[in-house]
Amino acid sequence: MQEPVYAVAHIDVKDYDTYLAEYGLPVFEQFVAAGAEVLAATSEATTLEGEPLGNWTVIVKFPSADAASNWYQSEEYAPLKQMRVERLSRTGTTMLVPGFDPDILG
Repeated sequence: MQEPVYAVAHIDVKDYDTYLAEYGLPVFEQFVAAGAEVLAATSEATTLEGEPLGNWTVIVKFPSADAASNWYQSEEYAPLKQMRVERLSRTGTTMLVPGFDPDILG
């Protein structure tokens, strides 16, 4: 059985209304189709340490690393990613994070 992974993104969005309408809604629909669950999508993250990397934080749970990679590399997502990078945001970081494995503690 494959373990879930979490996509974590911190994006510096230029305009929330445009971002949500043109990117957020279509991507949310793609997440649902990929079997993913949006755990957080907010401009209200509280920075406890360091400097924030953006003004929009998203955490999405995918059923597996394959499901996340298939979505991210899909033809359907490619134009949305290009729009986000080139027009809707100034910068951002997106990563896949595996779930915590307590066995690493010994």
